[in-house]
Amino acid sequence: MNRKILIADSGSTKADWRLISPERTEGVYTTLGLNPYLQTDEELFAEMDQNLRDHVGTSIDEIYFYGAGVATAEKAELLVHILRRIFPSAGRVEAYSDLFGAARALCGTEPGIVCILGTGSNSCLYDGKTMVDNIPPCGYVLGDEGSGAALGKKLLSAFLKRGLNASTHRQLAEQYRLTKETILENVYKKPFANRYLAGFTVFLQENLDDESIVRIVETSFEEFLDFNVARYPKHREHSVNFVGSVAFYFRKHLENVLRRRELKLGRILQSPANDLADFHRNLAMQD
Repeated sequence: MNRKILIADSGSTKADWRLISPERTEGVYTTLGLNPYLQTDEELFAEMDQNLRDHVGTSIDEIYFYGAGVATAEKAELLVHILRRIFPSAGRVEAYSDLFGAARALCGTEPGIVCILGTGSNSCLYDGKTMVDNIPPCGYVLGDEGSGAALGKKLLSAFLKRGLNASTHRQLAEQYRLTKETILENVYKKPFANRYLAGFTVFLQENLDDESIVRIVETSFEEFLDFNVARYPKHREHSVNFVGSVAFYFRKHLENVLRRRELKLGRILQSPANDLADFHRNLAMQD
């Protein structure tokens, strides 16, 4: 291996970067999430220009960007164009969906069902090389079952509709200074409502001794499996693999739901970044 390779795994909240150098040292960096559906071209450029370029330098040979919102050829080309502005010396610049990155990180060259459970959610059927089927996630308004945003939405709905026990309701209100007005303001008027909703996963994690909280979490996971994983052909024959903070921190309850649905659990990763670095390092070593 004789080239510098920059790899990004970007969600809606943050982006993890790995720099693989010829000396086999590895740099680890973090920026805010980069999503072409939620940010303008110049906002994307400014985040990488201000918070990445000084750390990794400009003499990069190859860049592989995997990100939320890179779901079409148009969005992929947009990211490629911005990255070439920042790193003009790069000979190869490619942009893919975060789902394809998750597939490469979780399964490598083996087939399986690949799932993302983070701020948002997504899934695909992967044959070891390409994504052969994808149930559209539809975003936090119409879908994203099992995601941090979906969990937060269920929690706030239960809060507003008196679905929590009195002590949990009181604790949530005091900890976040919640009122009906502040919730509606953040969800319907302010930007990045998905991030706001996903922020309540911390409260859910801290209160898993409350059965009403467990029901919120496991019901959301059941909806994810029923509306997404179960729609893939022969889904019981494949391992079901997960990446993302929600899958990682609520692993016990995710496993409970998988067992009830009689599905085969594969791997669970908090982040795909390290495994993606390994994937590209191995490819580079084969060249």
